[in-house]
Amino acid sequence: MRSRLLVNGLIAPDGSVQRQMLRTLAERVAAQAEIQREQMERDMAALRAMVFAAAERAAAAATGPEQYGTTPSRTRRRA
Repeated sequence: MRSRLLVNGLIAPDGSVQRQMLRTLAERVAAQAEIQREQMERDMAALRAMVFAAAERAAAAATGPEQYGTTPSRTRRRA
Protein backbone atom coordinates (compact mmCIF):
# COMPACT_ATOMS: atom_id res chain seq x y z
CA MET A 1 0.00 0.00 0.00
CA ARG A 2 2.77 2.44 0.93
CA SER A 3 4.68 1.74 -2.27
CA ARG A 4 1.55 2.50 -4.29
CA LEU A 5 1.30 5.87 -2.54
CA LEU A 6 4.94 6.57 -3.37
CA VAL A 7 4.44 5.65 -7.00
CA ASN A 8 1.29 7.73 -7.18
CA GLY A 9 3.20 10.60 -5.59
CA LEU A 10 5.92 10.37 -8.21
CA ILE A 11 3.39 10.74 -10.96
CA ALA A 12 1.23 13.24 -9.08
CA PRO A 13 -0.61 15.50 -11.51
CA ASP A 14 0.38 18.64 -9.63
CA GLY A 15 4.08 17.71 -9.83
CA SER A 16 4.79 18.54 -6.18
CA VAL A 17 6.89 15.43 -5.57
CA GLN A 18 8.77 15.92 -8.81
CA ARG A 19 9.57 19.50 -7.85
CA GLN A 20 10.81 18.37 -4.44
CA MET A 21 12.97 15.68 -6.04
CA LEU A 22 14.37 18.15 -8.56
CA ARG A 23 15.04 20.70 -5.82
CA THR A 24 16.85 18.09 -3.73
CA LEU A 25 18.88 16.94 -6.73
CA ALA A 26 19.76 20.53 -7.63
CA GLU A 27 20.88 21.22 -4.05
CA ARG A 28 23.08 18.14 -4.06
CA VAL A 29 24.62 19.07 -7.40
CA ALA A 30 25.29 22.60 -6.13
CA ALA A 31 26.88 21.24 -2.95
CA GLN A 32 29.10 18.90 -4.97
CA ALA A 33 30.15 21.77 -7.23
CA GLU A 34 31.05 23.86 -4.17
CA ILE A 35 33.14 21.03 -2.74
CA GLN A 36 34.96 20.65 -6.06
CA ARG A 37 35.54 24.41 -6.29
CA GLU A 38 37.02 24.50 -2.79
CA GLN A 39 39.27 21.54 -3.57
CA MET A 40 40.42 23.22 -6.79
CA GLU A 41 41.27 26.39 -4.85
CA ARG A 42 43.32 24.36 -2.35
CA ASP A 43 45.09 22.53 -5.18
CA MET A 44 45.87 25.80 -6.98
CA ALA A 45 47.21 27.39 -3.78
CA ALA A 46 49.49 24.40 -3.24
CA LEU A 47 50.65 24.55 -6.85
CA ARG A 48 51.37 28.29 -6.58
CA ALA A 49 53.39 27.68 -3.42
CA MET A 50 55.41 24.93 -5.11
CA VAL A 51 56.10 27.09 -8.17
CA PHE A 52 57.08 30.05 -5.98
CA ALA A 53 59.44 27.88 -3.91
CA ALA A 54 61.00 26.40 -7.06
CA ALA A 55 61.50 29.88 -8.52
CA GLU A 56 63.15 31.04 -5.30
CA ARG A 57 65.46 28.02 -5.30
CA ALA A 58 66.36 28.60 -8.94
CA ALA A 59 67.07 32.29 -8.29
CA ALA A 60 69.16 31.45 -5.24
CA ALA A 61 71.12 28.82 -7.15
CA ALA A 62 71.78 31.32 -9.94
CA THR A 63 73.31 33.83 -7.52
CA GLY A 64 75.73 31.30 -6.12
CA PRO A 65 75.95 28.71 -3.38
CA GLU A 66 76.62 31.30 -0.66
CA GLN A 67 73.13 32.71 -1.07
CA TYR A 68 71.55 29.30 -1.23
CA GLY A 69 73.15 28.05 1.96
CA THR A 70 75.17 25.22 0.42
CA THR A 71 78.68 26.41 1.13
CA PRO A 72 81.06 23.54 0.53
CA SER A 73 82.95 22.24 3.49
CA ARG A 74 86.76 22.48 3.19
CA THR A 75 87.42 19.93 5.87
CA ARG A 76 87.48 16.26 5.18
CA ARG A 77 85.38 13.92 7.20
CA ARG A 78 87.17 11.03 8.80
CA ALA A 79 85.76 7.58 8.30
